[in-house]
Formats: sequence, C-alpha cells, structure tokens
Amino acid sequence: MKFADLVPYVMPEVPGANVIAIEQALLNAAREFCRQTWVWTHQPTVTIRAGRTYATLAPRIPAKSAVCGLDGWESEDTSIAPSLRNGDTELFVDDAPAADTRYVLTLALFPSRTADEMPDWLAGAHRDAITAHAKHEIMLLPEKTWTNPGRAQVLYTIFSDAVNEAKRNRNISRLRGRMRMRVPGVR
Repeated sequence: MKFADLVPYVMPEVPGANVIAIEQALLNAAREFCRQTWVWTHQPTVTIRAGRTYATLAPRIPAKSAVCGLDGWESEDTSIAPSLRNGDTELFVDDAPAADTRYVLTLALFPSRTADEMPDWLAGAHRDAITAHAKHEIMLLPEKTWTNPGRAQVLYTIFSDAVNEAKRNRNISRLRGRMRMRVPGVR
C-alpha cells in the first residue's frame, strides 16, 4: 500500500497540512513502528563461503526495505552464531568456516528512507497506530494552524499502546511455539 493511500486518514485532523509532509510523517511512523516491534520479518537463505567471514544481505531483502536486526537463524552446517554488521547489510561470523556454511535467517525489516509504500498486511493490521504517530508528528510542528500538543500526546499514547500490543502478541506467538525458526546456535 502506498503512503499516499493513507493520507485521507490523517488529513481531517491536520487540515491544511502539506500532503508531502503527511506522506513523510507516515513513512516515519511506519519505520518507527516496525523498528520497535519487529512485526515485519523476512527469511532469506545466506551462504558464507569457505575461508570468508561475511556474506552480503542486500540482494536478499525486499526492495525499499532495510534490516532492523537478526531475529533468529538456523544452520545444519554449524552451531556458530552469525551477527549483522556494516549497517546491517552483511552477515558475519567470527572465524572463517572451513566449508561453505548455509544459514536460514529471520530478519526484522522496516521501510527504507526512500520507500513510498509498505506491505499491505502492515497497513491493514496496524493502520491506526501508524496514522496516529503521523498525526502526532504533524501536530507538533510549531506555529501551524493545526498545531495541538495536547492532542498530539493523546495520539502518541495510541501509538505506544499499539506498539506494546504488537510486542505482546509477538512474544505470545513465540512462547506458543509458532516461531518459524529453531535457533540451535550459540549466541
């Protein structure tokens, strides 16, 4: 879903606000929601070649997304835990493996700074939180006709409550064994 499609959900509370500023606030809100909750995950397979200590992730993640962190991993070849480095664009291991080592990763993603859209499921499931944060950001702009710090605080509370609910749901799913990944390695 394009961020422009969510502008009508924000515009009524900030009449006269620039559409481009609203779209930027929506992008910022989606980035912050995903960064705090890790609700958007992706599972690429990455191979670290023998004698090397890293592999690049860039071609293995969806376009216009960035990596928040490594949520889990699985490997039949090793129990050595990988880590993310170089701005979360490369997978590293401390010692170069003697043979090619394959990892199945679970990466937490968020929209990149240049994204103009987000996954439809994210917009559908968390639209209220994302639009509340965007309204909050716009309402805190100084000396505008729509500036309203009191309402902005209420909207930020709505966003915070949604973040906490998403984290709670994620943790409950993990505790019930709904994780897609088994993490056998040492951390």
